[in-house]
Amino acid sequence: MQQSIQIKVEAFGAIEKLLPENLLLVCPSHSLVKDVLDEIVLLHPESTKAMEK
Repeated sequence: MQQSIQIKVEAFGAIEKLLPENLLLVCPSHSLVKDVLDEIVLLHPESTKAMEK
């Protein structure tokens, strides 16, 4: 059985307007932060430029 973690993302500033208010991701427990951020950009491409900052 693969373990997973739930990640609640809270946004501040300009990116707050680009992401859903209650953003929650479920990822494998060994996920890298970069992979989680890449997943957010994949799901919400309008946030790409703000995430790069």
